[in-house]
Amino acid sequence: MIGILLIAWGIPPEGGNTTDSVIEMKNPFSIGIFPKDVARQIPFGDFEVSYAVGSEVIGTKRDVKVIKKEKFSMSGEIEQDPDLVTGGFLTIYVKETNQEGSLIVKLNEKEMFNQKVTVGKVEIPIEKGDLQDYNIVEISISSSGWKFWVKPFYNLDKVDFGVNFYGNLEKAEEFQVYPEELRDFKSAEVYFKLKDYSGSGDLIINVNNHRIYKGQPSLDFHQSFDQYNVGLTSGLNSVSFTAESGSSYDIENSVLTIIREESAAKSRSFDFTVGSSDYNDNLEGTINFYISKTDYTGNLLVTITDTVGNKHPHAIPSYSEGEIEVIEFDKEDVDVGKNTMTFEATDGNFVISNVEIKPR
Repeated sequence: MIGILLIAWGIPPEGGNTTDSVIEMKNPFSIGIFPKDVARQIPFGDFEVSYAVGSEVIGTKRDVKVIKKEKFSMSGEIEQDPDLVTGGFLTIYVKETNQEGSLIVKLNEKEMFNQKVTVGKVEIPIEKGDLQDYNIVEISISSSGWKFWVKPFYNLDKVDFGVNFYGNLEKAEEFQVYPEELRDFKSAEVYFKLKDYSGSGDLIINVNNHRIYKGQPSLDFHQSFDQYNVGLTSGLNSVSFTAESGSSYDIENSVLTIIREESAAKSRSFDFTVGSSDYNDNLEGTINFYISKTDYTGNLLVTITDTVGNKHPHAIPSYSEGEIEVIEFDKEDVDVGKNTMTFEATDGNFVISNVEIKPR
């Protein structure tokens, strides 16, 4: 009997109506053990994935005049992910010069170029290791040597400072799966909001290196997957987000949800009153009810809880659909005042109606 009481856990009982004596409930209701979804969410937050190929000018200056003893400087901030940057470049368009001095170019105080040039385009490559998040370009001119009376100059139509980038910026995460989630697995889902995107390439999502999605996602994205299709295992698993060439996806509020199914007990309770005039050695009450449907997989239990909280269980191991069951109780099962009768099941489920409680 203790085992039966321990099994009957889960959803709190629904209350009934209190009457002075007889209680009747004709409407059908269900009790028993029913499946319940339990979800666990694993957040990955906000991130961007992209596959970038190309170059970007991060600083431009026009109509620059460089003369002896005067320096020109400009800055450029790299906003690309550092892992994608392969190097940089400086392109100088010389409009006029007397070629009496060398054009000197420094990046972050390191000399990158020092020679005389003619009118035209000067291209200076930059190694990745010479770049910083925030860069300072400095252009000056050397003296004219022994021609001390000549004033060297360079008139620059434009100076472009840029970076080259190539590569795949992806998001990869590991997540834990617990044994009970595999055993009672129902479904799993990847969810996120698409904040922004560019390019026509697809977004690709893999779980344990098995593709679950390839396409252009909606703004409110949901993608379900099965444990067997992706080989979910107890312990660490992986999920990754990548983009095809020339595309970028800005993702926020990303969540992976694992849903498992477990059993929960549902009961139903009714309150009834025993008057002081009825409470004597001759008290004989009945509980009548009708079983309209059952799956015959468990025992039905009717428990009376008296006014001080003592429980008095009445097991019904034998029953049939379409029958009226009668449970008798006496003075030992109840007390003066409000008592509670509860329907529970050790397993399976029942549909019950036409409940009548008669304390007399």
